[in-house]
Amino acid sequence: MIACLGLTYKPNVDDLRESPALEITTHIAREGLGKVLAVEPHIRTLPPELAEFDHLRFCDMSEALAEADIAVLLVDHAEFRAIEAKELLNKIVIDTRGFWRDRLYVPDRYGRAAAE
Repeated sequence: MIACLGLTYKPNVDDLRESPALEITTHIAREGLGKVLAVEPHIRTLPPELAEFDHLRFCDMSEALAEADIAVLLVDHAEFRAIEAKELLNKIVIDTRGFWRDRLYVPDRYGRAAAE
């Protein structure tokens, strides 16, 4: 299961227009790489672009982190700063923003979160 964290075009806003994060999440869903959990704390409903995918679900951060095997940080929202290293253990973590680089995890040689 893949958690896509953030859909907006920049941090801490609710604007999805021209959002690379939304495009990336759509691409992941379209490629059928697995079940997708879309997390966006600044909107309340799944964007229409993502509603067509049966294997994609809109959920909150806690639910996504509990269920996902892969966490993809796409937007560096302030809410995601609260994620603790232990929540990322045993997950493949893709931090596209460098948001967690020094603060929350130290990647092992395979890019998975490892305890500090």
